[in-house]
Amino acid sequence: MDLKLKIKKSFFVMVLMSLFAFSQVVFAASKELITLNWSADVLPMDDNNPFLEYPGIKEKISQAINEKLHSLQREGKLPFNLKEVSTDYGNHVIVGDDPIGIIPLSTLDKSFDSSYHANGKTFYRSIIFSGLTLALISADPENDSWRILGTIPLNGYDMIGDNLNDLREQPITLQEKANKFAEITIKMINDHLDFSKDKKVARDVDIKSQIPDTYQVTEVKITSNKAKEIFAGREDEVKEIIGAFFTNSYQRKTKRIVYPPRGSGKWKRDVNKNLYTFQMNTPSGEINFTMEMPKNPITLELSGVAIKEMDSNSNSKVIRDIFYKVWLKKQPIENKELAEYTDHTTRREIKTGNAWVEYDPADVLIELVIDAAQNMGAQKK
Repeated sequence: MDLKLKIKKSFFVMVLMSLFAFSQVVFAASKELITLNWSADVLPMDDNNPFLEYPGIKEKISQAINEKLHSLQREGKLPFNLKEVSTDYGNHVIVGDDPIGIIPLSTLDKSFDSSYHANGKTFYRSIIFSGLTLALISADPENDSWRILGTIPLNGYDMIGDNLNDLREQPITLQEKANKFAEITIKMINDHLDFSKDKKVARDVDIKSQIPDTYQVTEVKITSNKAKEIFAGREDEVKEIIGAFFTNSYQRKTKRIVYPPRGSGKWKRDVNKNLYTFQMNTPSGEINFTMEMPKNPITLELSGVAIKEMDSNSNSKVIRDIFYKVWLKKQPIENKELAEYTDHTTRREIKTGNAWVEYDPADVLIELVIDAAQNMGAQKK
């Protein structure tokens, strides 16, 4: 099935509920539930967060998470006791007398904008990306930081200006994109934030213990010259998108502890302490996060793209089919995995008057890149 049709038919969301990973960090010791502190706030992992920081959006998302968590708690569906606390992260108030807490992190806050031409007019289209990670954290006084122990990531995207009922002859506004971002994020929270699959949580947590086996996308490369040309000026965005969607799919498939991809935030390596550190600005001041160096680093590579007009037997002068293909590689290869994963699609272009209705190649290829990344992560190991 054509990827474009798949996206049109459903709101495309990649979601992972990784409490299995949590259970590797904190093991069930009794029927008594551990208390997780929670502050009704969302923190950005990047300096550029145009949608989250748009007036009212952050508050809507924070409220949605808060309502969902409290709803699950009332229904007895949380594998922990939820305790709402202050947002004074800098002084570690969120931890209080309890060992761990949850902080929601915005990991993907982007749009991929494009345009196409038809009947002498220009039409605009935007793909809006949202990534939200609930980080299991504990205060780490030794490093004056928060230690990330595990994550529950949710990722999704949706489109504006993608069908005949929503043609846009003007560039899509920041307000529209921000509202769509909130819509995607809140839908992910309401529909997919569910802890029922694994209720094994610990009563006791040793925050200084080493996590036994961890994975992370530490690098995404674009080595294809054609891909570099098509995505010129947006290469970092493409890398971040690849890393995010691969990570969700990979963690869902393997049930392993998979850290957020290195592209999320500005992580710096502390070789002496075997940690990565990251600084974040919050209303209560600057705070630090730390994360163990992954024992199993993963590298992804967008190694090739192809665009070609397909041969046709119709000899039509007003219709042409354009073939698109991407190649994605992963290192290291695990057991049954393919070393390289490909995906492809075809777009039909129609001539009106003297001009063709042409698609932006970057617009088509980014959808293929997402599909290839998630399929690469979901391979049998």
